[in-house]
Amino acid sequence: MELKVHLVQQQRLSLTPRMKQSLHILQLPLMELRQLIEEELTDNPLLKEATEDAGGENFEEFINYRENWQQSQAGNSEKEEELYNFRESLITQAVTLQQRLLHQLRIMRGSESILKVGEFLIGNIDDSGYLQISLEGVAKSLSVPIAEVKQTLSLIQTLEPAGIGARNLKEALLLQLKRHKRENSLAAKIVKNYLEDLGKKHYRKIGKSLNTSLEKVKRAKNEIGNLEPRPGGSLSPAKKIPSPIPDVTIKKENGKYQSILNHQYLPRLRINPFYQNFLKRGNLSSSTRCYLRKKLSNALWLIKNLQRRETTIKDIVDHIIEVQKDFLEKGASHLKPLTLKEVAKTVKRNSSTVSRAIRNKWVQTPLGNFELKRFFNGHIKRNHQEPCLPAGKPLTSQSIKTRIKCLIGNEKKKSPLSDEDILKRLKFEGIDIARRTIAKYRKQLKILPSYLRKE
Repeated sequence: MELKVHLVQQQRLSLTPRMKQSLHILQLPLMELRQLIEEELTDNPLLKEATEDAGGENFEEFINYRENWQQSQAGNSEKEEELYNFRESLITQAVTLQQRLLHQLRIMRGSESILKVGEFLIGNIDDSGYLQISLEGVAKSLSVPIAEVKQTLSLIQTLEPAGIGARNLKEALLLQLKRHKRENSLAAKIVKNYLEDLGKKHYRKIGKSLNTSLEKVKRAKNEIGNLEPRPGGSLSPAKKIPSPIPDVTIKKENGKYQSILNHQYLPRLRINPFYQNFLKRGNLSSSTRCYLRKKLSNALWLIKNLQRRETTIKDIVDHIIEVQKDFLEKGASHLKPLTLKEVAKTVKRNSSTVSRAIRNKWVQTPLGNFELKRFFNGHIKRNHQEPCLPAGKPLTSQSIKTRIKCLIGNEKKKSPLSDEDILKRLKFEGIDIARRTIAKYRKQLKILPSYLRKE
């Protein structure tokens, strides 16, 4: 065996930088695309917002832009940072759960050792109010006796809110019952010894074990249900989840649904005519001419790729409107099956292009804000031999989920439907589906199995 160098000629497909930019722009969500455009406007003098006035510029400004851009950007960044820090100083920060607990602990004026251990324990309490470190670990870290750690934890567990500093759900519920002087109640006994049975709704089993009536067990269950499973949740600052901004809006006008692209957040671009005219001058240096041509080419490609993105998304949404009109009129149960391949064929794009176009995109409809991928569902075939419903008509996974939810919603609580019962009902209705698929859909709907739903 020996190593040799060979030249091999072969053909293969590779993406040019322009094609990569086109694909990147296509899959970007709205606000990330806006950031990209703003960066391009800052970097490329040949680009300009369509609403801006092109007058008042001169060649000296262009030279300054090109040669001193980094210096001016650094100055702007410093000013922006100063302004940002000033604005931040005006904002009142939300008080955290840990800060509230520390304030209560210091008011109690315990010994320095208790305060030291208490601060360490509070630092290891999460936003739900649970202690996330073992007492042995605290004693080892601080080199203090375990008895002192236990004493400090007991002190913390007397703070507000009730249940704070618990190490598990059982302890949190018992602490709350103790705070209400219900530590010897039936509810406390159930929490202490039968919490798992309570979760499974084995009320008769609990009543028999505690030698009490079913009615009393249910009253205790209601008392436990009014306790807080996350003791710190009420004091933890709420995390605001921003609502997604739709790329497209579907509106009904004159009896027809129309798609309207969202241009509100995106700057409209055009070529800056002032700098474009410099290319016609004969007295430019070769480096300046090369720089202008490169920036002009980049600007033209960016505008072209943005137009392609808009056209692709609009074509896809227009086809969705055509196929999913019943969904827009009547709701989720009327969502029809639709695949990437079918849409790609209609809008004359590749399936991968359609996949990129719908990624992280949202559409505002008369029924609310939905991800574009929501409208794409696989087919589930009906049983051709079942006369109850039209044979051969496909259903979507979403409509099957809606039907399963409906069946369970109307079941008898004393004898809930098992997955096998649901399977028989759906087959009677002409829907051919596997039992494991029903179990999967039920879990996705966050519906418990029948034995846990039984009352």
